[in-house]
Amino acid sequence: MSEVRIREAGVADVDLITELVAASFKDVAERFELTEATAPSHPAFVTAAAITRAMDRGTLFLVAENPGERGACGCVGIRLPRQGICAMEKLAVLPQWRQHGIGSRLLEEMIARAAALGATQIEAALIAGHGALKQWYQTRGFGHQRTERFEHLPFLVDFLYRNV
Repeated sequence: MSEVRIREAGVADVDLITELVAASFKDVAERFELTEATAPSHPAFVTAAAITRAMDRGTLFLVAENPGERGACGCVGIRLPRQGICAMEKLAVLPQWRQHGIGSRLLEEMIARAAALGATQIEAALIAGHGALKQWYQTRGFGHQRTERFEHLPFLVDFLYRNV
């Protein structure tokens, strides 16, 4: 595998980010039996309008590209710090590129960017029943903060934090 390059995304990348996120989260939606009707805000059902709104609110997106292969293979969003906490959004790696360190690279770059923006902590939110993903974050320095129920979601949400 060629060296993955991570770059900042712009407005011209909205459709690319939408496709990456939807394709990367499709298997998660299937595993947890989520549909657009039961969990319309789940990343598997993301729209270009939602990505555009996130960018308009100041979310910075990073895209991972593999120049020697077929282009973009992952992305992550960083919501600007509020009270020192930067929220990570939509860390996505296409299924065929998982287990190649791309998620870790995106996470490392996102943490560096968050620190440069003045964040002291990173927040990640995930489906509480997604034990493998929670463990992945924990091996990268994240600790469990709390679990919440949201009326509009058919699952509990775990919030994990990591100091920058």
